Amino acid sequence: FLGSHMVTHIKLALHGNQAEKENSKTLGCFKVPSTVSKHATCYTIAVILFAMLARDPILYCLGKDPFLTQRCPEGEIVLPSYKVLSMLGALNLYALASDLCIFSVRITAYVCLFNRVMSEIMLFLFGFAMLLLAFGTGAAALRSEVHGFETLAHSIATLLDVFMGMAHAEDYELMASVPVLKLLVMAFYIVTAVYLLNLLVAQLASTYSMVVGDMV
Repeated sequence: FLGSHMVTHIKLALHGNQAEKENSKTLGCFKVPSTVSKHATCYTIAVILFAMLARDPILYCLGKDPFLTQRCPEGEIVLPSYKVLSMLGALNLYALASDLCIFSVRITAYVCLFNRVMSEIMLFLFGFAMLLLAFGTGAAALRSEVHGFETLAHSIATLLDVFMGMAHAEDYELMASVPVLKLLVMAFYIVTAVYLLNLLVAQLASTYSMVVGDMV
């Protein structure tokens, strides 16, 4: 992978033509060539591969029996992080496989539409994260001693379960025991599950109409 992709991309990034330099995007105080932004998935996979190599349990278990084993005291320490990196690498490889959509015009149009509406989804996730942090901080500040709201992290995790519909009946009974906490959770659910989700649907519908209009 590194031999077939990274060398070419690095040459293009360092010695890109004038058109690529003019189309470069600004990221903070730095200018990122268009080539780099187009192949961000490839660079991400390369970084993940290097990280996987550095955290490979086999390297930590060299000299142990059996040969090339991942099961040793040193390997067990790095194995959880290696599993996470493996998951991220697999996801990015499938994202890279989306380039195969060029063999079908219909699938290509669908992928282009997906990329165009992704900005709206990112805005939704940003707004949801801010609301989750705000209501989680408020719930933790109550110091209600209700299970799931002891700290900021626990409060955010519990509110996320409420939003996803994964909370148990016992959790709602504990929330109802504190009226202020009950009102806070109800307000969070109304703002996120009712208002924010419907706003996302409206944004996606509007963006879809504009993209389809441009295609036609």
